[in-house]
Amino acid sequence: MDARDVDAFPSLVALDLDQEFYNHAKIGGTNERIQRTTQNYILRSRKEIQKNDRKGSLISRSSKTAKVDFAIIMWTGINRLEFMTETKWKNATWRKYELNAEYLPTNDSYILKDKDLDEDIDHHLNGYIKTRSAMFCLKWTISYMLATKYFFKAHNIPYLFYTFSSQHYKPLLHLLDEKYYEEANFAWPSYEMDKKEVLKELPFLKRDGFLEICKKDSLPTGKKDHPLESGHKRMTEVILGDIKDKWL
Repeated sequence: MDARDVDAFPSLVALDLDQEFYNHAKIGGTNERIQRTTQNYILRSRKEIQKNDRKGSLISRSSKTAKVDFAIIMWTGINRLEFMTETKWKNATWRKYELNAEYLPTNDSYILKDKDLDEDIDHHLNGYIKTRSAMFCLKWTISYMLATKYFFKAHNIPYLFYTFSSQHYKPLLHLLDEKYYEEANFAWPSYEMDKKEVLKELPFLKRDGFLEICKKDSLPTGKKDHPLESGHKRMTEVILGDIKDKWL
């Protein structure tokens, strides 16, 4: 984020509610990572926790046994993928995020990834991207969202879902009404949720994302369209409003 951690919306929301919190965001992190780290964090007994004061300064950061009482997830774009080298989780991102008529990355698309990857992995990733259609990425992400939603419900944890940018979702939701097939030696119809069913489960996909909220309010953004402090304050207002509407 371009905003300092203490100026970012997770800190601002926690400050307004006078709560400890933990921001598990990672630069370039994927939707796969959101599901993975959310489950791991909640199921671990000891958790990293911090609290800030009214001036936005860190009061304390500690690791202790704690229960998660509330969760906010901001899903990222479907153009990111996660992989592992040795024991290190890494991520890569489609750049020049453009699609051809078959909703596959255009020929001039390429992967933005860690510079220390060896040539074989680099070649593999740039080949793999050509198989990741928008339909594939959208459906994978919806699976992560549903798994996380029902994980929270199973653990009785209230939650709110948002997207960083709704432009990764709204223009593609019509693809959920396509006919899909399973294929091995022959093909047969696949059981799939259609657009109406997905939006019933994940109604936040109809809303503007963080970036669109900022742009509608003419708020400035920094590098790679990341919202600045004023944007994080505006997002904090949205989240606190949703908390009030749903639970207060």
